[in-house]
Amino acid sequence: GGFLAARLVDRVGPRRYLHAMLWIWIGALFVGIIAAVTLTTWLAWVLGAAGGIALGGVWASDRAYMAALTPREWYGEFYGLYGTVGRFATITGPLLWALVVDGFGADRWVLVAVLVAVVLVSRWILQGVPRVA
Repeated sequence: GGFLAARLVDRVGPRRYLHAMLWIWIGALFVGIIAAVTLTTWLAWVLGAAGGIALGGVWASDRAYMAALTPREWYGEFYGLYGTVGRFATITGPLLWALVVDGFGADRWVLVAVLVAVVLVSRWILQGVPRVA
């Protein structure tokens, strides 16, 4: 997804493309739900492809969006913060899963609901970020 994403980000803009990738993540989660309920194995291939496209797209568009939002003289500081937040996510992500599994059990519906909630909250937060060229 990353190679094609770079061209599409240039064409439609990083914010718009990032929103599209979050919608693909939401769709992929629902494909995963359908695959789990119906035990249809070929849907796992669809899920993997959609997840790969969305992940590559997010990686391509979020950095471009960050560059568009950041004043030139602040690139070092902003990308340092970006890296720090990324490292923090490597701690909070597994911690969130541990709390969910410990608090609610490892039921797949609870786990999928948490994934959907995280993606929807991400989309909601992104709504408040200003548009750039």
